[in-house]
Amino acid sequence: MMAAKRGDFMKKHAGILLLVLFVLCGSSCQSSNYLLDTRFDTEEYLKDFDMPMEYAQSNGLLARSGNVYYAGLGNLAVYHDLASGTTGALCAKADCTHNSMGCNAFLDLGGPAGIQVYDGQLYWLQLSPTGWAVYRMGLDGNNREQVQNIQDPESYDLRFAIHRGYLYTAVVKSGVEGGESKHRLEIKQYVLGKQEEEPYTIYAQEYSGTLSYLYRICGNRLYVAVDNDPEWEGSYDREFFVFHIATREWKLLWSDTQPWLTKDIFVDQTGADILEVQNKDSYAIQKARLDFETGVREEKGSIAPIVGGSSEQIENVAMTENYIVLYTSAQLASQPNGQSTYVCRILDRDTYETVSEHETSGEYVVFVGGDENGVFLNQEVWAAEQLSETEELSAYKILMVPYAQDEEASYLMEYDETLIIGRADWKAVFP
Repeated sequence: MMAAKRGDFMKKHAGILLLVLFVLCGSSCQSSNYLLDTRFDTEEYLKDFDMPMEYAQSNGLLARSGNVYYAGLGNLAVYHDLASGTTGALCAKADCTHNSMGCNAFLDLGGPAGIQVYDGQLYWLQLSPTGWAVYRMGLDGNNREQVQNIQDPESYDLRFAIHRGYLYTAVVKSGVEGGESKHRLEIKQYVLGKQEEEPYTIYAQEYSGTLSYLYRICGNRLYVAVDNDPEWEGSYDREFFVFHIATREWKLLWSDTQPWLTKDIFVDQTGADILEVQNKDSYAIQKARLDFETGVREEKGSIAPIVGGSSEQIENVAMTENYIVLYTSAQLASQPNGQSTYVCRILDRDTYETVSEHETSGEYVVFVGGDENGVFLNQEVWAAEQLSETEELSAYKILMVPYAQDEEASYLMEYDETLIIGRADWKAVFP
């Protein structure tokens, strides 16, 4: 009789017990949401809080807020105001000559690891006695301050991005093991401004041979493309990962071994356009599309190069939201042999038809982004001229190449810097 009553009780209250378990489970699931603010619970682009994909290729050299561009050039943060046409050092100190580490615009001797506009302030990484430190100041050149230290002192190719309250760093650490060169790729996530919190290691993997990687952030997902050639033969073990920021889930979306090397990626909610090159047999360029839902990569056609392989010129490719950019420059490891004019060709991203082609002056050219105003090419030259035994001149320039054929390329910002050898000061001269 008692057993029967006990069974009736269990049947009667089974729904209540299930409801309690569901609520407890729901609370547990909610605790695994790592978004830092309810405003970030969206896949829509948040202008003040998202990593801008337009300048992601610069690895933090170029940034923008409204009509003002910012760049880390040489030792200084430099701005250019489109409305007024003025360019200068980003420093609001009265009577500052912008020639020492006391200047608010000082970023780092030899240039910072990167800059980014985030939530109305300019952030950058700067070397400190213990490694790298995060700094920030107002977009008017006031209120410079150190935010926090980060734990990546032994690294090169350091890249960083701030996105929805987190600071992301990606580094390659090198070493030798058993006579073989090894590279370790580490990607970490810090809570911005929270020095006391330990960083979360998103990815850490060791590779041999050559290693190349790119990352982009879209909404609440971090995408990483890794190409590794372990035998130095032009055959790459290629992987494309996604990290879900809300759940901290790391997932491999696609992998294959191919002669193609990733040069640029542009992601959206459904997939990634991947710009690829190969040099195994002959120089070739193509675009591919990776579908995030199916994990299928589809080749979308070849793109005719400007010059192909050359001992005197290097050809590179990049991508913006609507265009593909092909450009040539001098080989970085060679002398330019007196040539000072190269080519920048802009193609429609879908049809590959030429939109415009412009000549660019200068020897070394690196793509650093593109938006509705044009394509941006960095043309900085360190130690361009030895002025005396104690002084050397460096030239810093960012060229803006328009999309329209009938418009001329022009410098978005430029300045010359005379470094006084053996001293931590310099002379900055703006046009």
